[in-house]
Amino acid sequence: IAELALEQKELAKESFSKAAQLSPNYASAQCNLGIIASNMGDDRRAIEYYNQALQLDANCSAGYFNRAGLREQAGDHTGALQDYDKSLAIDPTGIDAYESRASVRKTIGDLNGTIADCNQAIRLGSKEPLTYFTRGDARLHNGDNGGIKDLDKAINLDQTDDLLFGQRGYWRLQLKDYQGAIADCN
Repeated sequence: IAELALEQKELAKESFSKAAQLSPNYASAQCNLGIIASNMGDDRRAIEYYNQALQLDANCSAGYFNRAGLREQAGDHTGALQDYDKSLAIDPTGIDAYESRASVRKTIGDLNGTIADCNQAIRLGSKEPLTYFTRGDARLHNGDNGGIKDLDKAINLDQTDDLLFGQRGYWRLQLKDYQGAIADCN
């Protein structure tokens, strides 16, 4: 993994390929090959690696999680949700899986599910600005004006993200807080 972090993808791929050859029943090696294939732009091959990992170990939460991300990117929201559900059934402490599933749920208009997943990620310790932003935006779309506090929290966590300020400005405008909207847009 250190090799991958250094952007030496070919060397990392070679190392994990050797690990998979030496121990073909090692699901983690297949997952790592999937990550590398995805980072190299070969999502079709990455999904094949994740499928192989899941055939080797049906309890490989990383295989479901990583495959879900690729399914989401491909627009297969149903498949992504199924994989996130399986990942979370195996590892119910997976903050990233709750955050990612919340994103899919928001995309398909499941605002209550989005809020529930963000709530769980935050309960588990997420400090991601995007989690607070996603929850706040879903709450506001649901008619809960308290969602603006989540946008405030997101900005407190990352005061350099112009998108956060722009979105809070939009919602302040909707809530008739004109001075706040102007401040956020400046």
